[in-house]
Amino acid sequence: MHLDTQPLLVRGADELDDAFAAMKKDQTDAVIVLINAPPPTVPLALNNRIPAFSHHKALAKAGAVVCYSADFSERGREIAEYVDKILKGAKPADLPVQEPDNFELVVNLKSATRLGLTLPRELLARADEVIE
Repeated sequence: MHLDTQPLLVRGADELDDAFAAMKKDQTDAVIVLINAPPPTVPLALNNRIPAFSHHKALAKAGAVVCYSADFSERGREIAEYVDKILKGAKPADLPVQEPDNFELVVNLKSATRLGLTLPRELLARADEVIE
């Protein structure tokens, strides 16, 4: 499977309509939406019939089809532990780099259905949360 990617920088909500017009013209198959994207990004993707994917489950609740990310509550606890160690005198450079252990997979079946997508049963079975 060959996958072409094309970065598209959107600096604010006022640039979204042009961005989605360009994606539609280029027959974009999907868009990855970052958490700091303007709020109407995911609904605009749905309205333009472009599946949105993200790294934050809040965007699945907004309509992104699939979100896969580290468990943010776990990451918050780990960050708090690092801060505690630093405040107690540890040198940040001496602290080990940590990678997340737990990831969350959230699938928005309602959005997939709206877009005419059939998601594999295996994906739905592995999901931590399915929005119907």
